[in-house]
Amino acid sequence: MKNGHSKDPDWGKFGLEDGEKQPLNPGSSAAEQAKPVNGEKGLFGGQVIDDNELFADDQGAKAQPWWLSHFLVSERVLFGTWDGVFTSCLVNIFGVIVFLRSGWIVGEAGIGHAGLIVLAAVALILIAVLAAIGICERCHVQSGGVYFLISHVLGSRRGTAVGILYVLGQAIGNALCATGFGESIAGLLSENEVPNPLIERSIAAFVIVMLTLINFAGVKWVIRLQFLLLGILVLGAMDFGIGSFTHTNEELGFHGWNLTVWQNNSKPGYTDHHNWFSVFGVFFPALTGVMAGINMSGDLKNPSQDISIGTLAAVATASFIYIFFMVVLAGTCDRAALLTDYVIAEKVSALGFLLLAAVYISSASSCLATLYGTPRVLQSIAAENIIPGMARLAEGRGPNKVPVKALMAISMTTLLFILIGDMNRLATLATMPFLITYAAIEYSYFALCQQFEMNQTRLENFRTQGSQSPTFDQTASSNLVKRKGSVGGNSSIASEDVASVDSRGDPIIERKGRDEEFEELLEKYNVDEIEEKPKHFYSPFCNRWISISGVLIKLIMMFLIHWGYALLCLGICLLIYWYVGHTAPEGVNKGIAFEFSLMNYFKNLMVRLTGGQIVPPKEEQFVVTPVYPGVKTRSSQMNDVNSDFANRSLFHQNQTHTVEGSQFQQK
Repeated sequence: MKNGHSKDPDWGKFGLEDGEKQPLNPGSSAAEQAKPVNGEKGLFGGQVIDDNELFADDQGAKAQPWWLSHFLVSERVLFGTWDGVFTSCLVNIFGVIVFLRSGWIVGEAGIGHAGLIVLAAVALILIAVLAAIGICERCHVQSGGVYFLISHVLGSRRGTAVGILYVLGQAIGNALCATGFGESIAGLLSENEVPNPLIERSIAAFVIVMLTLINFAGVKWVIRLQFLLLGILVLGAMDFGIGSFTHTNEELGFHGWNLTVWQNNSKPGYTDHHNWFSVFGVFFPALTGVMAGINMSGDLKNPSQDISIGTLAAVATASFIYIFFMVVLAGTCDRAALLTDYVIAEKVSALGFLLLAAVYISSASSCLATLYGTPRVLQSIAAENIIPGMARLAEGRGPNKVPVKALMAISMTTLLFILIGDMNRLATLATMPFLITYAAIEYSYFALCQQFEMNQTRLENFRTQGSQSPTFDQTASSNLVKRKGSVGGNSSIASEDVASVDSRGDPIIERKGRDEEFEELLEKYNVDEIEEKPKHFYSPFCNRWISISGVLIKLIMMFLIHWGYALLCLGICLLIYWYVGHTAPEGVNKGIAFEFSLMNYFKNLMVRLTGGQIVPPKEEQFVVTPVYPGVKTRSSQMNDVNSDFANRSLFHQNQTHTVEGSQFQQK
């Protein structure tokens, strides 16, 4: 204000004006002043940023083309139980084997043995699933899926060895699904009874390339496409069930529901080079996609809850569908057709094209889910930088850190296995890495439970030793309290500074608890890392003894299915383990159950059985001063406090001297 006249400020000096002077309206709000004129839309689909905006540059940088914001993921996306875990698992499980090999399994094993094969495979899978759920619920889950579970518990060395083998098994299973897709398409295009193998492999390779490009678009598009694929699979299954009641085609081996056909298919009729275990090896890969939900742990809102409910629901749904398909084929089709016609389910279906569409979609959906989750496992392994040359595979693109290079590596490996071209051989070969991986997960949960028990025993010893110290009276021993902040009931001990006075008003100096010693214990043994098992309807089955039994069963099953493939996969796993041991840098993650050793466990078990006494480690051997019954001691102040030194800490010196075999104390 000068001479009674107001002068508008020069807004151009502050970068708030461009061109004509447009002063701000003092009567309008800041939000209204920031709005663009007439609500105009910019070229890129967003609102025009006013040049007078203080943060115009930052807001302009966030403006994106409409095609970029709609077709590529521009923000991090997190999923839940049903839109993430359940869909990914079911799409991966409900694969090509249910459509192309259910009839062959019934023809070889009969409906009785086929049912046992399904139940045995589901039981083996559930042991691994419940072990994985147990780890997820008792530890903080991060990205990395299967690799994270194993490495977090057993250490990076073991996790890397099993994780790379698991990635290899997923690539083989991916080649299996793509080969099934190529086999079915080539059968339609070929006029001969036996399609050209070159055409089958070319189609399979084309599918892998296209699904790889879809994964480049981001996780949001993968999940959207999975919903569409799952809908088509459900329609195909409904078409199959309805068709079994509506028509027959006896020339092609479909007789409709017939008691005679059912009786003929009730007993096993294994052909040359096949038995129960070899047929089991062909079927087992149908359920190996059960870890798809765990592999997307880094993209879930609540991994612990989402993984448990979504995975169990997917396993239950897929098991019902598999048994349903086998029962229908056993009651409607003769054995010769089941053994020779891999697409016999198409003859049973009412419309036919819906089931064929489901066959194609099942192959594509399983490949899509595998190409989404498995690269993230490989990305986590590479991020540890344990194996030289793998660090580049850890790079991610976009907000969800899409592992582009890891995706390319797995796609190339899948293309190499497509050259084999035999579905039965690929199925048996893919079974071995999965059995080893699931056995490793089960052992991880067993080790986790054992480590938790050891930690609780150690904490109880600390409580006991703290209460027996002769420098404590009964009130001072109460300064051992539960450590707050741990989830699930885990407790540890911390000390509190307790100030009290005697009857004369003199302060009683109570000895502090062993804070530093106790904190070292918590850090050394990762006590706070392992939580107590929560209470759910499936909690009784998350059992360490069931898990260790599953390890033995899976190792035995490997050699019964194909001992050559079993030795090959175990040799690869041991070779990677040895190599990582020589290349891993110092300070690599040893796992939260590093203290537990299976060999020491069996040694201690034998000592208990023979009546011996287990000697604890040196760091757990403490000398505790005995407490005599009826004698209570306390420290008290012998002189008055000098006011000049009232702010200083009080010290008490205690020396012990030995004179001619006797002991006396000087204070």
